[in-house]
Amino acid sequence: MKNLFLMTIFFTGVMAMSCSRKESAVNNYADIGHVKSQINKLEPVEIDYDRTFLSEDQQQALYDIVAAARYMDQIFFKQVYAKNPEIQQALISGNNPDFPVLLEYFNICF
Repeated sequence: MKNLFLMTIFFTGVMAMSCSRKESAVNNYADIGHVKSQINKLEPVEIDYDRTFLSEDQQQALYDIVAAARYMDQIFFKQVYAKNPEIQQALISGNNPDFPVLLEYFNICF
């Protein structure tokens, strides 16, 4: 019984140590100057439309389509690479000075 207890304590400790050594999801990335140059090539675009051409029902349908597209974006985000949410969170919460630029580019891509 004593041996079982000691083995349980040992394996619990090993598991705790392995969990505490979590590696960052972002370890290797392109030169930050290159990433900035890629961002600078892109221009923000706002797509608007003349709302007078649509009835209230059509406007509501359009809003519903956009809302559905947001769900589809999240599905695509995870479907492309299952660790995308983990990478995004690492870029948000990490203390690397390059992470804000990488996060901006990451968000543009998704």
